[in-house]
Amino acid sequence: MKMRVLSLCAVLVFQGLYARTERRLNVLFITADDQNTALGCYGHPIVRSPNIDRLADQGVRFDRAYCQYPLCNPSRASFLTGMRPDTTRVYENETHFRKNLPDVVTLPQLFQKSGYLTVRIGKIYHYGVPGQIGTSGLDDVPSWNLVANPRGRDKDDEAKVTNLTAASSHTVAGYRFQASRSVCGFSVLRQRCRTSGSSSRGEFTF
Repeated sequence: MKMRVLSLCAVLVFQGLYARTERRLNVLFITADDQNTALGCYGHPIVRSPNIDRLADQGVRFDRAYCQYPLCNPSRASFLTGMRPDTTRVYENETHFRKNLPDVVTLPQLFQKSGYLTVRIGKIYHYGVPGQIGTSGLDDVPSWNLVANPRGRDKDDEAKVTNLTAASSHTVAGYRFQASRSVCGFSVLRQRCRTSGSSSRGEFTF
């Protein structure tokens, strides 16, 4: 299975400004929503991801990295500020972290202070997909020297997307699902619970 890396990922590039006087390593940071470890480089038995696998061979693969918060904006605000969601106080996809932390120094700002040129291409801080593709969304202006907001295939195919959301919250195996959870995802989990015979939070892991 060939992964469409460009449709899933946004790219963050740090480039040294003073390479002629001091040799600096360029830093490429790629982030993808909802990717988890279903990749060949993590030993998945079905997924074929040769491009990501080659990148993992040349870079650093994190084997003990955990989700800061099960939502895009809180997670991105967390790893770009180095602060946990209970410090940023960002718990949903609408709040900009600088509302609560106006003077925080972000990861790209730290690179800037070290003489790097920081460039963002696509989604690094949060924006809604596909509705806000091609915009800056909840971007952080002080973080970047240059930005680019490519439109991308997801935006072109937006009219073909059907969003199925639950009408109300549900509880399955002790996990509560709010309206933002897809009906499809909820149905799959419910079926897994039935198959495994799970009846409580402690008995079911996903």
